[in-house]
Amino acid sequence: MRDKVIFTDVVCSGLALCRRREPWHITCLPHARPTKETACGCAGIYTAHAAIELYVEVFDRAGALDKPDAFASFHGPDHYKLPRNTENITLSRGAWTVPGTFPFDGDTLVPFRAGATVEWSASPAGSGA
Repeated sequence: MRDKVIFTDVVCSGLALCRRREPWHITCLPHARPTKETACGCAGIYTAHAAIELYVEVFDRAGALDKPDAFASFHGPDHYKLPRNTENITLSRGAWTVPGTFPFDGDTLVPFRAGATVEWSASPAGSGA
């Protein structure tokens, strides 16, 4: 539950950034379990497996489903004066369970929401998935 509260706070902050056209910044660098679960606790959370789905889930809860596209796709390229991506994904409601771990460099990586449900899923546009 604590993870959901923290993530919700982060995304609600993102809604405010969306109004200011700030780019989306997310850290998805993996850290194997032994380097993450240490006394210093300095490694971040691994979200690459479901970053956009997690963002959309919280934007949905905030009643702001009109915001993720600009937040994730436009603000960054506009800020850095790069061309916008022309590829699309399809997001749909559909719960799925995050794996408890992923293999990583001969060890294991524990993803954000390990073993829990994510309410949205993404697939390449037109894939029918």
